[in-house]
Amino acid sequence: MLCSALVLLGASGVGESAYSLRFKGIGVLYGPSALERFRTSHVAVIGLGGVGSWAAEALARSGIGTITLVDLDEVLQRRIREINPECDVRAMAGWVTPSNVDEFVRGAEPKFSAIIDAVDGVADKVAICSKCVELGVFLVTTGGAGGKRDATAVCTRDVCFVSQDPLLQSVRRMLRSNEFFPPEVKGPKARNSAWGLQAVSSLEPPVKRVAGWGAESCDTFGTSTFVTGTYGFAAAEAVASALAMEPLPEGSRYAPLRQRISLER
Repeated sequence: MLCSALVLLGASGVGESAYSLRFKGIGVLYGPSALERFRTSHVAVIGLGGVGSWAAEALARSGIGTITLVDLDEVLQRRIREINPECDVRAMAGWVTPSNVDEFVRGAEPKFSAIIDAVDGVADKVAICSKCVELGVFLVTTGGAGGKRDATAVCTRDVCFVSQDPLLQSVRRMLRSNEFFPPEVKGPKARNSAWGLQAVSSLEPPVKRVAGWGAESCDTFGTSTFVTGTYGFAAAEAVASALAMEPLPEGSRYAPLRQRISLER
């Protein structure tokens, strides 16, 4: 506390706000204009388990001004306020489902700048992906971290190209079959078939459960903090990189994908 007070009272802080001092490193890394966009952004994290909780903390430590947390986690709210007392932390003690996703995304005030989907249910993920594309809200969806041990295999790429991830592969199939997302393209044209929808996943094949352990558990593969944390940090980085750029005209994000979907209907 004493060190923090000395920093805030030091000569280098004259004329600077507490926010600017607290997130000076982020400003140096991304630039002052990007830092201001972070301060005025509203980001939602849906699902606060092993992935979403780390993503939310990373967003708080990056200076995001308004964060909406969706899950049953009061501890994380307090944690974020300790990290950044100026952050407007909001909480929804429930879940985002196909029945309420439109109200959740469309009714946000201020409008969501980005959403991180860190839930496990296929139908819920499909609904979130579809609604964000429809309304042009930047989305990062996260795959299954179960059975993964190699944190260095985690990467962010287009949902179209995800492999070794049964959860996201199921989401992709349902988006195509139920929401008319573009079909798979093979061969030389595949690289041009991206949807523009970012996903965090791992290139590592899921390892098998250790024999004799967890037979009675619903945790089929087992998980590790160093992998789920990497998923969360990667999702937060994707959001920061998107917000750091000059904002797109309202409604233009995912416009090419929406056009392709309309042709499939």
